[in-house]
Amino acid sequence: MGIAMMDAGGRDTEGAVDHLADGEGLVLALLEAIPAQVALLDRGGRILAVNAAWRRFWLESLEPGTPAAADAHLGLDYLEICRNRLDADGLQVDTALAGISAVIAGDRRSFTAEYACRGKERGFLFRLEVSRLGRAGSLAIHWDVTDARRQAESLRAGEERYRAVVEDQTEVISRFDSEGVFSFVNEVYCRFFGKRAEELIGKRWYPVAHPEDVDAIESALATLSPQNPVVCIENRVFQASGETRWMQFVNRAFFDADGCVREIQSVGRDITERKLAEQALRHGEARYHTLVEALAEGVLVYGPDGHILLCNPAAARILGLRRDELLGAAQSGPGWTPMDEDMRPIALADLPVSRSLRNGVAVHGAVIALRRPDASLVWLTINSAPLPRNEGGAPSGVLVTLADISATKRAEQALRESEARYRALVETAPDAIIVNHGNRVVLANQAALRLFGAETPEDLLGRRVLDLFPSDCHGLARLLNGKMYAPGLPAPIIEDRILRLTGGVVEVEITSSPVSFEGARALHIVLRDISRRKRREAVIQRFVRAERALGHAARALRGAEDEPNYLDQICRILVEDCGHAMVWVGMAEPTGEIRPVVHAGFDAGYLDQLSISWLDDERGRGPAGQSVRTARSVYCRDVETDPLFAPWKLAALARGFNAVAALPLVDETGRAFGVIALYTRERDPFTEDEEQLLDLLALEVAAGVRTLRLRAEHARTSAAMAALREEMQSLVEWQVAAQTAAGIAHEMNQPLNAITVFGEAALRCLAAIEQPAEKLGMAVKGMVGQAERAGDILRELMVFFRNAEAPRECLDLGALAREAVNLARSVGLTGAPVTIHASPRLRPVSANRLHIEKVLINLIRNGMEAMAGVQRAGHGIAIHLEDDGERARVVVRDTGAGLDGVTASRVFDPFFTTKTKGIGMGLTICRALVEAQGGKLWVESEPGQGATFQFTLPYAP
Repeated sequence: MGIAMMDAGGRDTEGAVDHLADGEGLVLALLEAIPAQVALLDRGGRILAVNAAWRRFWLESLEPGTPAAADAHLGLDYLEICRNRLDADGLQVDTALAGISAVIAGDRRSFTAEYACRGKERGFLFRLEVSRLGRAGSLAIHWDVTDARRQAESLRAGEERYRAVVEDQTEVISRFDSEGVFSFVNEVYCRFFGKRAEELIGKRWYPVAHPEDVDAIESALATLSPQNPVVCIENRVFQASGETRWMQFVNRAFFDADGCVREIQSVGRDITERKLAEQALRHGEARYHTLVEALAEGVLVYGPDGHILLCNPAAARILGLRRDELLGAAQSGPGWTPMDEDMRPIALADLPVSRSLRNGVAVHGAVIALRRPDASLVWLTINSAPLPRNEGGAPSGVLVTLADISATKRAEQALRESEARYRALVETAPDAIIVNHGNRVVLANQAALRLFGAETPEDLLGRRVLDLFPSDCHGLARLLNGKMYAPGLPAPIIEDRILRLTGGVVEVEITSSPVSFEGARALHIVLRDISRRKRREAVIQRFVRAERALGHAARALRGAEDEPNYLDQICRILVEDCGHAMVWVGMAEPTGEIRPVVHAGFDAGYLDQLSISWLDDERGRGPAGQSVRTARSVYCRDVETDPLFAPWKLAALARGFNAVAALPLVDETGRAFGVIALYTRERDPFTEDEEQLLDLLALEVAAGVRTLRLRAEHARTSAAMAALREEMQSLVEWQVAAQTAAGIAHEMNQPLNAITVFGEAALRCLAAIEQPAEKLGMAVKGMVGQAERAGDILRELMVFFRNAEAPRECLDLGALAREAVNLARSVGLTGAPVTIHASPRLRPVSANRLHIEKVLINLIRNGMEAMAGVQRAGHGIAIHLEDDGERARVVVRDTGAGLDGVTASRVFDPFFTTKTKGIGMGLTICRALVEAQGGKLWVESEPGQGATFQFTLPYAP
């Protein structure tokens, strides 16, 4: 076997181990101590010897029919035994037998393979090593790796189970250190941010977060401590597409022994109310390395003094020393630090070698950790067996076999950490996760326990999944039957309900995907509690509807014909837009009664039997009465339990009304003159935001009612004022005409009487022709004189009118014209449109406001009357305000029938008129008023082309 024998000083020690010098004895001792099954074969492949492990296996583990004594195998063909016991397919058996045959025949130095072997009660897995021993034959060693493989597979299965659960999450999951450097990201994270895992691992998370949120994120993460290990952060991130999304991250910190943050696990989900899990849960490439355990055995022989006498190359390799450094070394070794599995130092007396030397007993399967001279750590499985006793009865030495299980330990630790990591990710996920296998719950995280109201996992594990849902969840049944999965596509998201173990129903969103669980097909189900979201959506929907109703109410006022029409529209808006069952509006009467005036929605005779007052009595303490009495909104949130609603409860419940809101309509003094009553089928449906909008709506409606009432009052007042103006206008014209006529009659009376006397005298003279001619001339001369006197009197009257003083002011002619048009419309002059065109060069004029308004209104009235019954293109009155240099010129043009030459020449004559009614003084007075301001008034017209009246006014200095 190539084993050297040296003492601690490098001298030959053959004399000290004479009893071991015999090669056959040494080989047999080694064979007996090795825990593996060993068979020594001759050159033809027949069994020469077997060790204790071989004998135990063949006696205890094989099925009936095996020879009673393991020694019965001696002399048997080793290949035939292997052929009968190998539990594999034909190809594997042929490959193994061919390798063994090559070693026995001398064509190969060694052959190694793993194979399955049928036992009496279970199967075994062995690693076979067959080595050529030169001319002596061959050595076959069978290492039992069944438990090691089973343990590794168990850990791997657990890791894969939790890995599958984590990777099937719809949340983005990552782990990073206290500096923000990623150590793990799941597949969803990579998909969401459009990165590969290799691009993220080792990098900081800052680039994926919105720059404006980084400081807030760091501040929140800085609050993590052993007393506060979890912090929830909402921040913006940049998705792969460049879109900014809002995410909610649940961050859990893991701490070292000093309480410092070692690592942070972050589970995030999209909270921008976009639908989740729209992409398929695809199986991406997973880089999970399979840890393959390679066991290399070392052999050491200790002398009775506890020093190493023999070692093979495998032992030197395992222990990290050269062979010459090992030979002669004591148990403590050159710088070794042996420790147990809890990393506690092992006393020298407790080492397997010491125990075998001291007690003469074999030690099997001891596991120690050894700190080698280079400070590296190696894990070993040690078996020690005492060698044949010497003459004194003490063991002549100890045979030790070493198996380096560092790789296995590292693999086990990695798998444990991986399983723990994935388990932590699953257990800390904010959504409920269950795994359905065989229609039973086989896994449930903490969020699932909380969602279903379970106190312990045992409350859920083993339950039928369908028992956790209402019987009408048909979508879930199809999902469990696999009918909702299409090739290459994810299962659709389901919104349904679950049954809590403590009673009650919760609305949830369900996502699912098939997974492998302990080698069988299972269903991974994620449930998210959306009850709060549903309630919020309902609240938002009601809020939006109330907001929409507020906008519609404002538009209703603009199109309302009168108050009843407006209130009727408000009731219909509240029923149709806000979804209320019934709405009515009532007015507060002085008698104390609230009288409904309009309603909309489902009534069924409810209002006919309604008797409500706003006084402080039994029928005035309901919502409507209180609202009018206090001028505040009042809510009856549950008709059945509110004692103040008792007088109307039965009638309301019979019609499905379960809640009532009363909104006051207040006047400008803050007193309520009416009420809006809203009836709903839901109990307590009104939120604070909706109540605020309804209050605004009530204020809007009250203002609308007041506006309509003011509008009606204004219309009545305007009509009365128009009639009054018309009457006053007529009265003024009659007064002016009467005064003018009286003055003219008074002043003209004497000359006319004189003319009459002189005329009569002239007639008498003509009758008595014999009268002297001079008398007739005197009479005629008197008549002429009196006529001249009458003319003088008229001229003096005109001078008086022209010189009549009226206060003047500086006026904006454009504003004055607009005011005159508005006044004309207010008195009913609306037969045709009136437009005003002002020159930008126009300056203020000096005139009497009332006089010019009177002139403009009279010209507009004349134009309207002239256009009556005449229709042509451009129908209407146009007023042009022009600049004539030193004066302003006002042109009023109509599209009426126009004036002929005779009429145009007489329109300013007193008492001349073309109307069937009137005294013909309007234009006479207008001309007098304009001329009194220092201006002129004239007319230009052609028959059929309308008439154009123009007048000038002086500019203000």
